[in-house]
Amino acid sequence: MDLKPGDVVILKSGGHPLSVVEVKDGNVACVWMGNEGDLFRETLPLAVLELAEADTSEDDEDEEDDEEEDDEDEDEEEAEDEEEDDRANKVALGSLFDAAGLPWSGGVVSRDWTRCG
Repeated sequence: MDLKPGDVVILKSGGHPLSVVEVKDGNVACVWMGNEGDLFRETLPLAVLELAEADTSEDDEDEEDDEEEDDEDEDEEEAEDEEEDDRANKVALGSLFDAAGLPWSGGVVSRDWTRCG
């Protein structure tokens, strides 16, 4: 897979879309926004990433009117989805650490794959 800065990827095991910042020696530096607006940056092996599918859906003006009526229900569903995504990201990162034989307690990690204070 040939990646370049600006490409959007995702962990093969799932999780948030990640933006590619740099590709070097089989490793990919990525950034993403957490559910609470925190910015994360991590360098990951190319082998654990795949290109994210582009969202090609187009919204009609009529569809936008219908969507406004359902906003409250969607907000509740989004909150539940975000919690689910957080759990999936922790499982995915935990799997990567396990595969690399590194300890990880489920917290935020630094660029050198160690847990941040």
